[in-house]
Amino acid sequence: MSETAAPSLLGKIAGYTEILAKDPRSNIFVPLSEAYRQMGMLDDALEIVSKGVRTLPSYAPGYTALGRIQVQRGARGEAVAAFEKAIELDRENLPALKGLASLKLQDGDREQARLLLLRLAAIKPDDAAVQKTLRHLAGTSSASPSSPGETTQVKNQPFSPSNPSPKPGAPISTPTIAEIYIKQGFPKRALKVYRDLLDADPHNESIRQKLIALKKSLAVAEQQELREIPVMDSADSAQNPPAATPEPVKTSAGADAYAEKLELWLTSIQKGRKHVQ
Repeated sequence: MSETAAPSLLGKIAGYTEILAKDPRSNIFVPLSEAYRQMGMLDDALEIVSKGVRTLPSYAPGYTALGRIQVQRGARGEAVAAFEKAIELDRENLPALKGLASLKLQDGDREQARLLLLRLAAIKPDDAAVQKTLRHLAGTSSASPSSPGETTQVKNQPFSPSNPSPKPGAPISTPTIAEIYIKQGFPKRALKVYRDLLDADPHNESIRQKLIALKKSLAVAEQQELREIPVMDSADSAQNPPAATPEPVKTSAGADAYAEKLELWLTSIQKGRKHVQ
């Protein structure tokens, strides 16, 4: 990804996130997940689009976006299912048809790929890449049309129907990404971003202050959650004695260390709750 593309995508992510926060049923989740995908942040892209298709289960472009993300993640079975769902909702969904045809070709299912390509050619007969691939599947390199209506000269590029994009790389850590995480309700991810930024630039006092403020905010929130835990009666206490309350860590970074220890303790409590449920 070019250095100029990243700021542009970050700006889009910030704008789309704000729209989605105001209207959780907005279909803006599709371009938002696409921006995350292009940034190489595939886990975030998958989380956004998965929530989106649950909210709008009849919105075909959502499943197309899901298919592209799964392709880039290497989850071929999930990608096929997503593209098939998109085509079921919209029989003329060109990106989904191309994505599914590409996967079928890669899997060696030439007949299914050919049928999908014929559907594409019927919808968009001037797609040169589709026509070239159909001729290849038919075992001829002649310029004769492979389906009625072909009149466009074939170009030399190979068929690449799934709209490939940059390969996944390490997510970019920036203050903007951290702020986006906080807005989306993922403060712990923001915490990691700030830590990564501080590791890269230990003298950045602005990032250090944001990290400290976020740690304190998390500690306050977790203490509030602890106060809301129901108190066990005497019978329960006899069988399940409560975990010992963590003591503050007396170091020069006392507040920060205590927040981290409290976070680990709360996580163990939450795991215990899951086992009880």
